[in-house]
Amino acid sequence: MEDLLLQHHCSATLSPVDLLERAAKLYADNISIVYGTLTLSWTQLHQRCLKLASALAHLGLSPGQTVAALAPNVPALYELHFAVPMAGALISALNVRLDAATLAVTLEKLEPQFMFVDYQYAHTVRKALEILVSQNNTKQPVLVLIPELADDQGQPTPPNYTDHDAATAFHYNDLLGMGTTDFETVKPMDDGDPISVNFTSGSTGEPKGVIYSHRAAYLNSLASILRYDMRVSSSVFLWTVDMFRCNGWCCTWAMAAIGGTNICLRHVSAKFIFDSILLHSVTHMCGAPAILNMIADHAPTCEQIRPLLLARKDKVHLIIAGVLSASQVVKVQALGFTEKLDNLVIAEVDVKEAETMRSVAHDGKTIGEVMFKGNTVMSGYLKDLKGTKEAFKDGWYRTRDLGVVHPNGAIQLKDRAKDIIVSAGGEIISTLEVEAVLLSHPKVLEVAVVGKRDDYLNQKPCAFVRLKEGSYATASDCQQEIVKFCEEQLPHFMVPRDVVFGELPVNSTGKVQKFILRDKANASHASIMSLTIVVVYQLESFDPAPMPLHELSPPQPAANLLRNQRMLRGAEFLGVGKLQGPEDIAYDRREEIIYTGCEDGWIKRVWLKLKDSATNHTLVEDWVNTRGRPLGIVLGPNNEVIVADSYKGLLNISREGEVELLTDEAEGLKFKLTDGVDVAEDGMIYFTDASSKYNVAEAGTDIMEGRPNGRLLSFDPFSKRTQVLLSHLYFANGVAISPHQDFLVFCETAMRRCRKYYFQGKKKGSVEKFIDNLPGMPDNIRYDGEGHFWIALITENTIFWDAAFKYPMVRKVAIIIERMIGRRVSMEKNSGVLAVDLEGKAVAQYQDVHLSLITGGIKINNYLYCGSLSYPYLIRLNLHQFPAQP
Repeated sequence: MEDLLLQHHCSATLSPVDLLERAAKLYADNISIVYGTLTLSWTQLHQRCLKLASALAHLGLSPGQTVAALAPNVPALYELHFAVPMAGALISALNVRLDAATLAVTLEKLEPQFMFVDYQYAHTVRKALEILVSQNNTKQPVLVLIPELADDQGQPTPPNYTDHDAATAFHYNDLLGMGTTDFETVKPMDDGDPISVNFTSGSTGEPKGVIYSHRAAYLNSLASILRYDMRVSSSVFLWTVDMFRCNGWCCTWAMAAIGGTNICLRHVSAKFIFDSILLHSVTHMCGAPAILNMIADHAPTCEQIRPLLLARKDKVHLIIAGVLSASQVVKVQALGFTEKLDNLVIAEVDVKEAETMRSVAHDGKTIGEVMFKGNTVMSGYLKDLKGTKEAFKDGWYRTRDLGVVHPNGAIQLKDRAKDIIVSAGGEIISTLEVEAVLLSHPKVLEVAVVGKRDDYLNQKPCAFVRLKEGSYATASDCQQEIVKFCEEQLPHFMVPRDVVFGELPVNSTGKVQKFILRDKANASHASIMSLTIVVVYQLESFDPAPMPLHELSPPQPAANLLRNQRMLRGAEFLGVGKLQGPEDIAYDRREEIIYTGCEDGWIKRVWLKLKDSATNHTLVEDWVNTRGRPLGIVLGPNNEVIVADSYKGLLNISREGEVELLTDEAEGLKFKLTDGVDVAEDGMIYFTDASSKYNVAEAGTDIMEGRPNGRLLSFDPFSKRTQVLLSHLYFANGVAISPHQDFLVFCETAMRRCRKYYFQGKKKGSVEKFIDNLPGMPDNIRYDGEGHFWIALITENTIFWDAAFKYPMVRKVAIIIERMIGRRVSMEKNSGVLAVDLEGKAVAQYQDVHLSLITGGIKINNYLYCGSLSYPYLIRLNLHQFPAQP
């Protein structure tokens, strides 16, 4: 035994990095990569990876740190799968379909030291970094730009990319030039050390970072060779599966093990697939089920091409992962997901009772949870110790998939634990089985089945169906036929009586998000209203997002706040019937005139010292019509009127009433809802585009959606330059410049906060909190010249708005009801104005339970003037006679 124990000293850690070193020796001159005109041998690839690892280490990358990559299946991404582990770090290939907001969240969780970004996605990365900067996240990765070709010498860097002030950008080729081939690879201390982070698709909730070990990746790479019948030296792999999916199902490393050839590609198309098969003698390709449709729908019909394909000696091995229709399922070899790699090298698999951990009977009927043990199971979830412990409870990886074991030992999946349906009679309904029947219908393209509660809280199947084009004249005909079709093939309790037609919600990887459909199906379970709501869900694409509540400071009671909660008792109404929806207020002190923009497009002048001879009321003059919807309004340095018109853009109106369009777009994006505006003493105009998605008539929808669609911008009247200062704001609204002309305060209505943006001084370009957790939703903000900002609050924080702020489902239901009844339900009350000092401390509040949608407020002399979206007048309150009190 002592002799045997000594053999341990000859063992080595298992790592995919060794596969490349081995390939460089055994298959030195064999072609490793083909990409357009670029070809690399295994020796060349090995040397490039050494250089890249050397450069990263030289620039400060340490073992255990993370490198992110956002790129299609180009050679650089393949090289990173070896070079990054060679430097001892973790590679995280990210989904190229992520939007900037989701990418920002992912990067915040990853905290990568370096980020490699393909030029095609540079803009998305820049936007994501801007979001992180706006959230005061100072940990920015070093950026490395990947050009069109890995060996390209003249590809220019996209404009506005390298000058990002939050990080330094390198060019991929420059990084290769910095490295050396004598770099000593950093071996893992233990093959259980992490090698990569992959993110789940989020089909059951928020995407999670899944950590793979060197051992798991190595074993799975070898298992892939056996599973896919890959042959040494002769296998040619066409990269139709994204490398960001479980590191390309570990085929990145498997191809090095056999010295095969990788055909890289930027875009997947049927033409490229067939051309590659002929040109490069492709032997293997992988991907989602959509590839089958792509191939079938665009198969070559040319008689010159088909014989060449049919005459090939070696057939193409096509490996598909995903949900297939009944007609597409030929042979199922394994169960796979991000947390568990290949089944061939799994140690144990069982179906157990979740609570007792006893194995279920092998009768093909008793349902349990499918569980695994083995070296190809993930190491855990990134920065989620609780989730990791739950996943590995009792020493088994819990898949949350339900299945049965047949007498021959075969395991049959029934459903996800969250998706299983228990009928009123206690029968277990597998949504997968119902879906398989529905997909066999010749006119059904896609389907998802979820459980729906009835009036007695029992569950029944509800089918969401996407039909093939031109299948039916009416939805009623279709529903009847589909229900009858299911009745002929399923037990009565499994037949979906509720069928909803339309597009299915999918995430960035194309997986159907059943949790969304489940919410839709169960938004209401009270008779006909429930069905109507589900139909509306399908007709509308509205999908509210969670609000980033973590960005707000803990609520604090307002100390020493003065209040007038019945301001209407002493209020006067100016311009009654002549000022429909006077949204904002600008005051000309010299002429004692108020300028305000109304719903009918008119900029109106309210002469405070003059009376209408006919009515003896305050004189209101129709001055200029913008033929849009003027919102924010302010006087310029020369007493010109600057208007933020929600439809037209930023306008300048001369004293003579001539209207000039200053700007209506920035960075190629047209303004959708130009809103708040203020002017600095140097003439620079600062304004907001509240939403790049919704117009003013849909402003409520933007707030309900809870996504950062707004921007803060500036316009230089001298250079005529429009600049985006901040983006990804939550309904950017009013703007007010500080008395010292060093910062401005802007309102974010949906987030109930106001923030500072510094445009002068040492803090120039930075963002700070001014005041948050406001007692209502802010609209316009104005400085009174006496040390106070006045913030209009369109509503107080009612029970509804508090719930809507916290729960997207509440906002979703509200929009559905609005669509159903054909009008907006007013839920605003106790509106008013909040006075805040220069430090962001609330000092006085004026409101009234009968007021709603107050959008502007400013103190002029001894009076408070308020505008609104809904009232046909301005409100004036004498602050001496009706002050706010303790």
